[in-house]
Amino acid sequence: MQSKVLHLGDYCKNGKHRDVPIRPKDFDYIKGIKELVDNGRVCPIREESLNSAVRCHLKKLRLSDKYQKTTVHAIRKLYA
Repeated sequence: MQSKVLHLGDYCKNGKHRDVPIRPKDFDYIKGIKELVDNGRVCPIREESLNSAVRCHLKKLRLSDKYQKTTVHAIRKLYA
């Protein structure tokens, strides 16, 4: 069995490159995504876009005072 690895660039956490092993059963799926996006990103959003959206919705719901430091990372940690 040949080892398959997905190489991720410096856009990962802490600006570090990553090599992520791909299970043989997932290889065709990942390859299909890569072909769809060509050399683009799978999620072509700016780094702060998601956090901005969360803050915007909290403000609309009048929860921004209660959850002042809520970001996607904080929400994930609260869930875990």
